[in-house]
This record gives sequence, structure tokens and C-alpha cells, in this order.
Amino acid sequence: MAVPARRPSKKRVSKQEAGVRIVNTPSAHPKELTPIQVIVGQGYARGVTIAKLTRLLQYQICPQEPDDAKRIKKVRLRIRKWLATQKMRDFIYAEAQMMLDLESPAIMRGVARKAKAGRVDAARLALELNGRHSPHTEVQPAAINIVFAGVPRPTQTRPQIDDPNLVDYDPDEVVEVDDDGT
Repeated sequence: MAVPARRPSKKRVSKQEAGVRIVNTPSAHPKELTPIQVIVGQGYARGVTIAKLTRLLQYQICPQEPDDAKRIKKVRLRIRKWLATQKMRDFIYAEAQMMLDLESPAIMRGVARKAKAGRVDAARLALELNGRHSPHTEVQPAAINIVFAGVPRPTQTRPQIDDPNLVDYDPDEVVEVDDDGT
């Protein structure tokens, strides 16, 4: 009985050796953002909607699609996928934080304007930011200790008055006064 011969094994060839062109895509390097993803992230952080980003960047993100409706749909899905990644969310948060920092002078001018107009909460916030008011530091009063040790207790008898001109007044004694004051 004859045994069939082995088939020749297929040699594995890398994509570059086979002549396949490798393109850097977001999925190839998930830790890095492509320049178009950076533009999408900056726009989204500034408040541009996904629909507007799709219309503005449709030819940069998906230039090979001839049908407009399909291109719009592909670009919208791709942008939504990008926005769902942690790296893109971190980038958008950093951009939004930077935008808020750049708006700080205008915010402070608005707080000062409201404080001048009489808003107590705005004035308090402005004073807190300048370091003139600190509501969270509570000043504790100093402890006062009253010590009665060594003080003699009062006696039950009344002390005698040495001056005869002073009259000893007893609150239980009723004194009648005439109409003329005598």
C-alpha cells in the first residue's frame, strides 16, 4: 500500500514582501491620532456637531467613494467610531480644558461686572479668587477656662455696714409712702 506524498507547504509571506501597500490607519496605531482625527477632535471640543464635521471633512476622510450619500454615511460612522475611543475622548477633554483656560479672562471680567452690579455671590467669588475672603476657614474661638478653686464660698449672714448713713434695705419689708413723698 502506498502512502500519498506530502503536499508542498505554503510559505508565509509578509504583506510588504507580497507587494501589499500598508497604510497608516487609526486601527494600525490605536495609541496615536492621525492629523484628521486631531482636526475632528478639535472641532468637536469647540462644539461643532458630528453632522457639520461630516459635511466639512467628507472628502478628506473618504475621498474614494463616488456616491455622496454613501460617503456621508461612511464618514459619519467613522467619526462616531473615532469619538468612541478612549484616546479621542482624552484628546477632546484636553482640548476643552485648554479652551476653558483661554476663556478665563472673559469669565473673570463677567464676574467683576456682576459684582459691581450688586450680585453678592459674584462679589464673594471675586474676593475668594483674589484671596481676600476665605469662607472655608472657620476661626475657632479661644477656649476660656474659668477656675473657681481657692475662692471662699459666700456666707449666709449679711456683712455689717460700717457707714451709718447707708440704709440697709430689706426687700421683704414693705414701706408705705405718703402722697407728699414723706
